[in-house]
Amino acid sequence: MIDVPAFDRQLLLTELIEDLPWSYDLQVGVLSFGDRFHWKAEVLGTESDETGTWLWAWANEASNIPPELQAASLKLKALGEEHGIAEFTEPVVPLDHADGHSFASIAVGEGLGKAYYRGPYDGGAGFLLITDEQLQFQVDDPLRRIMTVFPQAISSMELPDHREALRGYLEHYGLEPHEVDRSLVVVEDDQEVLRAEFDEHQRLRELQGTLGQPSTK
Repeated sequence: MIDVPAFDRQLLLTELIEDLPWSYDLQVGVLSFGDRFHWKAEVLGTESDETGTWLWAWANEASNIPPELQAASLKLKALGEEHGIAEFTEPVVPLDHADGHSFASIAVGEGLGKAYYRGPYDGGAGFLLITDEQLQFQVDDPLRRIMTVFPQAISSMELPDHREALRGYLEHYGLEPHEVDRSLVVVEDDQEVLRAEFDEHQRLRELQGTLGQPSTK
């Protein structure tokens, strides 16, 4: 459920907000970064340094989170009930079992938000899922970014099938990969602009590409 486009969006968000100070208005559900960015965001859950646990927003009675700001956490709970995923249905989860980054990445991968932010505070952190359509990421050269980010993604995440992961990532940027022998190839204007070769276990062996065209995601 965690995918490369979700990983990519987190990198893009970090590049966008840089080191701006953050704040969150729980009453209206707006996440702000200085005076520059203001986006609608839901509360997914919180991490506690003291107890070493994750608490889902839908189970956090003490914080009086408005119902509309719990929607994503409730959708993951329903997904957990449907597929028997205990971590999604238990109110409290030990952080050595699963953490906020994992849950938030899954939420973005499931299309419940455009990106997420870990907001640190004394004693823990809140994970805020940005749902605002005004959040747009400008990528001037998708192919160059794919060449840079995909190797980072496969070294940072457990992706059992690199071929399918790359196919989904290419399609995310509007590129159409084709199967050529054991490779994925992207052709534009009758010219090969990307080739990815895989071993017999569908693990990436080599990735080559050239410059691409602007895209917004």
